[in-house]
Amino acid sequence: MQNQDIQVSAAFKDIQQDGTISEADADYAKAAKGFHMVYVLSPRDTLYLDNSALIYNKAKVYETSSKLYEKLLELNYTGISTTYVATNKDDGQDVTYNDEKTMNLQVKLGLAENPRTEINESRRNIIFKYLAENYVELGDLDKALQVIADGRKEFPESYELLITEANIYFKKDNKAKFKELLEEA
Repeated sequence: MQNQDIQVSAAFKDIQQDGTISEADADYAKAAKGFHMVYVLSPRDTLYLDNSALIYNKAKVYETSSKLYEKLLELNYTGISTTYVATNKDDGQDVTYNDEKTMNLQVKLGLAENPRTEINESRRNIIFKYLAENYVELGDLDKALQVIADGRKEFPESYELLITEANIYFKKDNKAKFKELLEEA
């Protein structure tokens, strides 16, 4: 495990900036590459792949972001997770714990109170949305519509996907379909 931690640390230190993007975007790209490297070293931790895809999107590296979002969909990634939170008795601040056992120990020791378990919702719906938006940025509106169609099969009540689809039709200059979808919303 220590060797893997050293590799992860080295992965973050060895990242190079991509000269084709702005300095601010390069910082995002550097972070995204780091998250992706951590995922490669520990593929069970798909949260790192999700973070990498999102941050590549923020860096405007849409092609790489799209590939990573496609991978997340292929893996049936949902992003549903459990978070363990308790309030620190000294300062009243909420503290997030890695596991329930650690949280309960802090409560038992009298260091924390108000323990609770929070379930984070699925991110899959948003992954479809961001992937479609990436394809829009890449100029592939038909591919973006296909991604939205796939997403709406899974999430037929999704307002985000409906609005994203409407905006794509607007970009395609299909005002009738745009208006139809807005009325549906």
